[in-house]
Amino acid sequence: SCRYIDTGDYEVKALVKSDVLTPDSCNDLKTTSTELRNYVSHAKKMNLDIQAYLSLEVTNSDKFNFVIQRTNKLNDIAVINVDRDGWFYESGRKKFNEAINNYLSFFSPQAREEKVNLSHYVIYQNI
Repeated sequence: SCRYIDTGDYEVKALVKSDVLTPDSCNDLKTTSTELRNYVSHAKKMNLDIQAYLSLEVTNSDKFNFVIQRTNKLNDIAVINVDRDGWFYESGRKKFNEAINNYLSFFSPQAREEKVNLSHYVIYQNI
């Protein structure tokens, strides 16, 4: 799905992929070796809060769910719902806005015209 997200300061084209879409929800299937009771902190470290935020915004769904299955205990399954008013969604929104601000500050055509020295801000590695 593709949609423009208006943040108030700028409009950004966003694309997302979800594993299962229903008329009112967006669902992403995940596998993990992490204990399910620890998955939320693991998801935050993996920046899945940005995925949840973008999925809700782009699909305009009422619900976003992570459906998680343990890789070593196949009967362990969890469903974690991300609430639009919750801290996980807000964390993703904040990270998204920071990423856009970073782009505008360092990588945008205007920043290039101002000859911003990216080597001060970016680690570049060719392997």
